[in-house]
Amino acid sequence: MRLTNLIGVGILMILLIISSTSAQVANTPWPMYQHDLFHTGRSPYPGPDTPDIRWTYQTNSNMQTEFVIAGDGTIYVGTWDGNLDALYPDGSLKWRFPTNGTIHSAVAINSDGTIYVCSADGNLYAIHQNGTEKWHLYLGGYLYAAPTIAQDGTIHVGSWEGKLYAIDPNGGIKWELILDRVCLSSPAIGTDGTIYIGVDLGTDALI
Repeated sequence: MRLTNLIGVGILMILLIISSTSAQVANTPWPMYQHDLFHTGRSPYPGPDTPDIRWTYQTNSNMQTEFVIAGDGTIYVGTWDGNLDALYPDGSLKWRFPTNGTIHSAVAINSDGTIYVCSADGNLYAIHQNGTEKWHLYLGGYLYAAPTIAQDGTIHVGSWEGKLYAIDPNGGIKWELILDRVCLSSPAIGTDGTIYIGVDLGTDALI
């Protein structure tokens, strides 16, 4: 299932208070969508003074996802053919992990190196650093947006069927919240543990 158009979208902010403990998001240059739990999109590192293409990499299909960088420099990117590609810093392919649906969003990396990725096949995948599967969890709906890892290691995922899930690092569902609206955005988490997530208020969604 592939998202081709979206019409008449509205946004509603959903707030939910959760508890927080020690940080679990990986300490890497860019560990998740928009860099951090606040989704600021701000890098702590300066960019180049002059533009210079160091290398290019050709995927097997279109890609829509943001890049995520691990602590060892590995670059992760998902593609529309359902593959998650891991690249070495020189742009060569390190490994490829297949899912059964389009990948539209960035991965998130836990502090132990586990990579989490959502797929249009309805599964959240947990992947080891060597590219092998740790576990997967079927959430019963199209997963479009990137997962977010809270300070206690809980993974938060919104689904096309209108639910917000909290999943523990072992792949068990801690809770689910019915939003009754299509969820196309990645959760952001405030310093007090509040979760902010956008949902679609329109009805003209074409897939």
